[in-house]
Amino acid sequence: MGKELLTRAIAFLQEDLNEQNIKIQAQDYLREFYGSFGFKPISEVYLEDNIPHVDMLLSPED
Repeated sequence: MGKELLTRAIAFLQEDLNEQNIKIQAQDYLREFYGSFGFKPISEVYLEDNIPHVDMLLSPED
């Protein structure tokens, strides 16, 4: 279900809103999940609400 939701969200952002660069603040334990869609980490791990996060970017240039 999560893969379907993210696939649709990416398609909406790229096709309907013409957003080619998509930046997210992901919980670090989901790094591989988002990486499977092409997101790449662009920050060091940091705490947000005491939960490890990492900024990630999906870009057509990668």
